[in-house]
Amino acid sequence: MLNLESEKQRFLDALSELVDKERIPSWMDRQNDAFEGLTPNKVIEIGRIDKLWEMMHDMRDGMPS
Repeated sequence: MLNLESEKQRFLDALSELVDKERIPSWMDRQNDAFEGLTPNKVIEIGRIDKLWEMMHDMRDGMPS
């Protein structure tokens, strides 16, 4: 079974390689059109962290999310 807290931390660690760590907490709590108006934290809470990983993949490839 997936441990959401460890998966969230793994995602945050990966995200911090792409963006300023100081900006991450506010981004995690901000509604985002890419996630149908949900916050990234809510996306994780409802078990859809895969959507965040898809966004991360797009960011690494230089595509807008």
